[in-house]
Amino acid sequence: MDEIFLKIEQKIWESFHDEGKIGLMDGLSGIALFYNSLFEVFGNEEHHDKLLSIVEKINNLIQEENTSMTLCSGIAGYGIMLLRIKNNIINVDKEYFEAIDLLLQEELNEQTVDNNYDYLHGSMGIAKYFIERYKSTKDSLALEILSKFTKELIEKINYSFDDVVVQSVFSNKHCYYFGLAHGAAGYINFLIDLKRNVPEIEDDIEIPLKAIKVFLNNYKRTNGSKQFYPNLIILEDNSQFDPLISWCQGDLGISNALFNLGLYLNENSISEEALELIRNLEDISLIDSGVKDYTMCHGSIGIILQYDLISQVSDTDFNYSINKWRNILSIQTNDFNEFLTYHNGSYVKETNLITGLAGVGMGELTLKKHISSQWLNIFNLH
Repeated sequence: MDEIFLKIEQKIWESFHDEGKIGLMDGLSGIALFYNSLFEVFGNEEHHDKLLSIVEKINNLIQEENTSMTLCSGIAGYGIMLLRIKNNIINVDKEYFEAIDLLLQEELNEQTVDNNYDYLHGSMGIAKYFIERYKSTKDSLALEILSKFTKELIEKINYSFDDVVVQSVFSNKHCYYFGLAHGAAGYINFLIDLKRNVPEIEDDIEIPLKAIKVFLNNYKRTNGSKQFYPNLIILEDNSQFDPLISWCQGDLGISNALFNLGLYLNENSISEEALELIRNLEDISLIDSGVKDYTMCHGSIGIILQYDLISQVSDTDFNYSINKWRNILSIQTNDFNEFLTYHNGSYVKETNLITGLAGVGMGELTLKKHISSQWLNIFNLH
């Protein structure tokens, strides 16, 4: 096994007993995905045993504490992790998934009523669990839940996407987000992913997709900014917050959604627009990028993976940018010997998927061609 993976795995396991979150993105479920990938790639029984220990700890935490239902931090993400681990590695019976289904169905309904469609923390992320559930089992309840959810979402987008995409921010203000994690671009990728994986959904998504594209067009900036789209706009005073170069916010993540939109609608001009966004980022310096660490969410490994992904699907050479950020990653991690995550003005150690070691581990497994990039669709990237 490559020394990089030995270092990452050792550092994750040193902190295992201190990790108290169950989340797919921010806790043990994402770490479990990493160990599952290590076991599938290298066949080391020690990784299998550690995977079992992680799942056991998650189950204990669920029984002991009130647990979030979200994809990022809660049951929806945990359920996705279980669905992605093959039954010959961990056997999960049908009744267990049915119990998860009922919990998440209730939460999905509540979040939909509240118009909380946030991918990480709201109903789209919970719906992602049911997409995975249907892909794995063709479960009739999952299809029924997704059909109802999709119909309501499309009706709301078609009536007024502005109302759907508005989110609360800074306690007493409201905003539009634009990126993949929380904003308009995320709706595009979610709807396309839904139709690809659940073709039995009969609702036409072209009209809402075009409505979202019009929304994005209305806020695209043509001068005075390094990126075309802001991270967010405060509606009360129309102030704009500039984005980082990252997955969760800004032009890089948005370009992924626009490229997929162009393919889905068979409109080459939209796909070319997406590539234009990416090319525009190539000359932005590290300082101006806002990137301060190695992580998946808004760090260098997330950037490299997105350049690698668009290179595959567009047949476009982005090796210059990949190598540039590869060098930055090497400097940030002291050649994979030190892993520190930037958080609120200081650097801390994290082991999770979204801001920690599991993310760079999965990223390196992907870039070294040990696993496919398909796992990135849990980040709404495809």
